[in-house]
Amino acid sequence: MPRLKPHEVAAALPKPSRSPAQLANDARLRAKPKAVVSTDDLAGARTEIDIAARGEVEVTHSRIEVETSMAAVEDEAFMNEIVTIQVEQDDDPNAPTFIHSGHNGIDQYIQRGVPQKIKLKFLYSLLAAKRTQFACAFGKDNSGNEFNRMAGRTNTTHRVNVINATPKMRDAIVKWMSMPA
Repeated sequence: MPRLKPHEVAAALPKPSRSPAQLANDARLRAKPKAVVSTDDLAGARTEIDIAARGEVEVTHSRIEVETSMAAVEDEAFMNEIVTIQVEQDDDPNAPTFIHSGHNGIDQYIQRGVPQKIKLKFLYSLLAAKRTQFACAFGKDNSGNEFNRMAGRTNTTHRVNVINATPKMRDAIVKWMSMPA
């Protein structure tokens, strides 16, 4: 029996049918812009909480401080500068296409998978939304003392790529990503 050549085998097999819309979507996904800063750059801030095995649990709250200098005005001007971002698609098929980001009572909806220009304050709100996962360890140490330790890993809730930002913005964004929850 004669042996077929690869191009003859390829010609004999049925071609997978892709619509023009599917082909355009494939091209769009392959042409993803390179991010300048990404939430994937940071593995996650570490958090550790020690809980007393005996006695009362103590909780302390931070105080609110009022800013009286011009720094507040400069910060507000900085937070209203424009940055280009792209929120990556979620692995969950039921995840919303538009993500809500709010800052001081102002709402902004951001579409996943599309590069968009937004104000820096809305990016701050996206990066401030964090999810912490804890692993609990309890028992007795070598000296017989009981312990209850929770080691946590904190990451942002949305995977964000910063496409266009000034160096000052990039420094602030990296600082925001490394903040604990």
